[in-house]
Formats: sequence, structure tokens, C-alpha cells
Amino acid sequence: MNILEKVSIGDSCFSKEGALDSIPPIDTLGTKIDLAIKTNKPKGKIAFKNANIITMENDKVIKNGIVLVDENIIKYVGPASGINLDKSTKIIDVNGKYTKMAIS
Repeated sequence: MNILEKVSIGDSCFSKEGALDSIPPIDTLGTKIDLAIKTNKPKGKIAFKNANIITMENDKVIKNGIVLVDENIIKYVGPASGINLDKSTKIIDVNGKYTKMAIS
């Protein structure tokens, strides 16, 4: 199913070098960008099992974990014992490959 997704790159992406707590007026460094494109929105749930998940919590790695994605949203990241998957979930065995979850 194609949907129209709008992405805006605005004030939060512009900053004066070295300034941690203030953002200069937008016209001093650039222009806001609006982008609208058609994208495919997946349907259903996919679980990536047997993943080694880098947690970004010190050097902790969840061995043989699961990453559950529902449509295009990550719903669960953690040990396999922490979730029950329903029969409609497509399961992909990643055989110990490493992954890292990030917020962008």
C-alpha cells in the first residue's frame, strides 16, 4: 500500500558550531526542507529471531534475542523469553547476526 509520507527538516537540524543550547535564526544557516514522497507501508508483523542485539548500555549484548516489527514500527527488542509471538507473525531466523537499535 502506497502512502504519502512527509518529512520536514527544520530548525532542530540547524545549529551554530559549538553552540549547545541555542539555535541561530534559520535564515543564517539554511532553508527548511519539506519532502513528500510515496512509500510502501508494510503490513503485518515480522520477528527477527536469534539476533545478537547491541543494546548501547555499556557493553551489554542480548544473545539470541528478538526484534519485532509491526508494520513499520519496532514494537519489541529483547530476549526471546520476554515475548510470545502469535501465529500471524512472519519469523526470520538471523542466525546470530548482530544488530543495533537506534532512534533517529
